[in-house]
Amino acid sequence: GGIFLHPDFGVDKQNKTVRFAHHWLGKLVLMLAYFSCFMGLMQLTEDPKAWLVFGLPLLAMIPLAVM
Repeated sequence: GGIFLHPDFGVDKQNKTVRFAHHWLGKLVLMLAYFSCFMGLMQLTEDPKAWLVFGLPLLAMIPLAVM
C-alpha cells in the first residue's frame, strides 16, 4: 500500500478502484482479526464472563473500524 497508494508519490494514487479495494479489504482483515481473537479466547476459557469482558469492547469498536 505504501508504494502504490501513497498520497504524494504513489503509482496508483488516482485509481479509485484500487483505493476502494484496498480500503475495504483492510476493513475485512481487521474484522477477521477481531473474530480470530475472540475464537481463540473461547478455546482458552469456558467462562462466559471473560468472553463478555473481552468481546464487548470489540463489538463497541466495530463502528469505528468500519467507518
